[in-house]
Amino acid sequence: AIEANPTPWYAEVIKLMLPAISRAARNAAVTESMLVKAKLAAALKDYRARTGTYPVALELLGMPPNDPLTGRPVLYHRDGAGFVLETPEDENATWRAVR
Repeated sequence: AIEANPTPWYAEVIKLMLPAISRAARNAAVTESMLVKAKLAAALKDYRARTGTYPVALELLGMPPNDPLTGRPVLYHRDGAGFVLETPEDENATWRAVR
């Protein structure tokens, strides 16, 4: 007698693909986060060129965008002659700029 396999044939394929799909989604969010920070960095440098200093808060540039990795605003602080933009949950997603 032939036993019926309760698992569909594509279940194994999906199980193999899910980690790659998850990594691709994470990589896309990291890339988008870097793009958001690059745009903010350009706006911060433009602000500094106009005023001679970096702003004390991102709100002086307008409404700060949310970080795609967290859905919350990008963290910003001045650091000496430069600034830091970061995502608190991801130490690899920090953007530092020095004068």
